[in-house]
Amino acid sequence: MSYEYLKPLFEGGPLSFEQLTEKLDAADGVKLVNLKDGGYVSKDKFDALEVKAGGLQAQLTEANGKLEGYDPEWKAKAQQMQQEADQKVEAVRFDYALKAALAQAKARSPEKVAKLIERDALKLVDGKLVGLDEQLKALKESDGYLFEGDKPAPEIVKPGSPVYRTPAGGGDLDAFYANNPFYKKKT
Repeated sequence: MSYEYLKPLFEGGPLSFEQLTEKLDAADGVKLVNLKDGGYVSKDKFDALEVKAGGLQAQLTEANGKLEGYDPEWKAKAQQMQQEADQKVEAVRFDYALKAALAQAKARSPEKVAKLIERDALKLVDGKLVGLDEQLKALKESDGYLFEGDKPAPEIVKPGSPVYRTPAGGGDLDAFYANNPFYKKKT
């Protein structure tokens, strides 16, 4: 390696560190680089990487050209898949709204009632099924057994004579056995 380009820096004799840095900053043809930090790449490596980058750029341009030919076909497929997904989501929302409405209408067997409903006549608007009330009303009139009635739930009474029960559920045994000659009051 030739260090001839450094001779003009040392013409006056030995230099201190400060003097060397001043002369390096002032010199036009000399640049000092630390090779260990990777900030400098040799000319050979740079040229090799530049050729490789040029080849990769050509490959990228060629691949983009091929993709442009496939682009309309893939866009059509993507749109079709999106439409199918939207239809599936809408069907799930419709089924959920129908199940919720049948539960609210107190259907005893929501699956059977759902089969009797004409789905094409219904529209889902803001989570509500438009046209369902009329169909449910007609089904309640024709097949009322499919729905729970509006009767209140029966009141369950504890065993024993309700005449002698106190409001808390306990009984007044003395009053109950008052006419029994064998009853003795426990104290």
